[in-house]
Amino acid sequence: MSEKDMALAIQAAEEVFAQHGADPMACEVANQKQYSDAEITRDETLLCAIWEEANYAAWHTATIGWMSMFGKACNLNELRPGPAS
Repeated sequence: MSEKDMALAIQAAEEVFAQHGADPMACEVANQKQYSDAEITRDETLLCAIWEEANYAAWHTATIGWMSMFGKACNLNELRPGPAS
């Protein structure tokens, strides 16, 4: 992953945190607590959901960036089947 892709992924996650007015560190702490099998509060559950949404946004941005780079490098349009004969 390039530095540019990483920066875009981080930006995507930051946008999710901003949309919800959530502190990323509070979300991370709640997420770690959840995976330690500790009991979590309703608010911590919401923070975990925001963390997952931000994580997905970052992953999706990085993946789409990688796939578009791959597509250009391989010229995937040439691999698509043409009309049936």
